[in-house]
Amino acid sequence: MDAVGDAFYVIVMPGTLHFLLPCLALLPRHLKVVLLGNGASTWERHIVAHRFPGLPYCPLATLPATSLMHGDVITLLLQNESANFGLIDHDCYVFDPQIFESLAPGPNDCLTAIYGGVSAKTGVPYPETYLMFLHAAVLKDTMARYHVDARIHREAPQRLRAVLERIGLRDGVFVKDYLTFFDTLHLLVAISHVGGTSWRTTETKELIDCYIDWCFLDLVDSNDLRRRYRSRTRPFRSPAQVRAAIPMTPEAFAQVAWIDALVARLAPTPSAHTAEAG
Repeated sequence: MDAVGDAFYVIVMPGTLHFLLPCLALLPRHLKVVLLGNGASTWERHIVAHRFPGLPYCPLATLPATSLMHGDVITLLLQNESANFGLIDHDCYVFDPQIFESLAPGPNDCLTAIYGGVSAKTGVPYPETYLMFLHAAVLKDTMARYHVDARIHREAPQRLRAVLERIGLRDGVFVKDYLTFFDTLHLLVAISHVGGTSWRTTETKELIDCYIDWCFLDLVDSNDLRRRYRSRTRPFRSPAQVRAAIPMTPEAFAQVAWIDALVARLAPTPSAHTAEAG
């Protein structure tokens, strides 16, 4: 299976264009990218279409001022996609395009994830959804066999508890050690693990978040976005103002330095999917 031959979905959430636009600009031209509007406003969709007119945009049906849960979107894709497909978070920046060439899952893999971890309590590995490629046939078979999906589950269904106990997921034990519920895809991946398949491969938080918003707004350099996202950046008028207000503990200094390095690396990157000037 060739991962590059199948679609990669990017979910467009409201209030995130300053992160999304640099993400899309990094994606290789040959990659099949589909945008899923998940509560994004009409004006946000217009900006995305103007910057990236070659990318298909499919708005999901949502109630006003709401978005679907991530697990619901993944479940919807699994129920309707016959081919394998990838997921890229709107704030995931892939600088090495060869990563996409290595994402094809093997015949016994339910998915391939670039990011993940392992539970210290159970030894069960788990994927993160930032950048992954899903083996649709394997996951759909697991969904049908066990009647589970990719959504968040507060607890395991009673009928599955004996099965999950085989890998240490008993009452009060979940896939991630620090959670008290099954997060997006967790129950489905845990059941896949039981079935023999696998996957491979705060003290200044508000100010740091505001600094990130300002840095990315300056990066995309859109007065319209600055105006419309103004509530996210008040009362500051520049990233320098936010930075000056951050108590520079060693942890905060490291975060700011990492953000600065990322934005500097993103800035000179030419867009692969944007329309050519003319």
